[in-house]
Amino acid sequence: VGGTHEGAEGEMIKLGYFEKWQVCIGIAQTVLLALTLVVASWIGIRQNEINESIVDLQFTPSILMQSGWSSGYINVVNESQQPIWFYGYALGESDPKINESPTQLLSGKEISLPASEIEVYLRQKSPGSETSNGVVRIFFMDSRSTKYVANISIYCENIGNVAFSSTYSTTSIQKRSW
Repeated sequence: VGGTHEGAEGEMIKLGYFEKWQVCIGIAQTVLLALTLVVASWIGIRQNEINESIVDLQFTPSILMQSGWSSGYINVVNESQQPIWFYGYALGESDPKINESPTQLLSGKEISLPASEIEVYLRQKSPGSETSNGVVRIFFMDSRSTKYVANISIYCENIGNVAFSSTYSTTSIQKRSW
């Protein structure tokens, strides 16, 4: 803050305490206004992200598997509020079996996977063991064309050489291109 300024006739006039105080207050107000603008912009951006997350809740996919060893099929059920399009599945880390034309699953509807194929996969993972663990990956898309992969963990107990008793747990559903 300068201590002098030019008067009307070109002479230098010394600033008094009050003028110096006014200049300092003006600078402080400008800095505070700039900081307020930055903080308000940041809050607006964060609020927009939160609002988008809230809107996304109604589109959040939810699927589960239901046992059907006796029928020869294991069912994948759409528990979402929105329809999903089932594209295929993979057992463990094997290559996925992706269908060219997906099957639409409305809310509460299901699609069946061949239990025999899953049983062979589980028995090969733990030959001779009474229990088996595995993962089935489900490939699907939601109504906004977002692709997902659901990892469903399967824990099975062998009942003789004929049947399985199984427990399913959806461990993750991730947005992922495939």
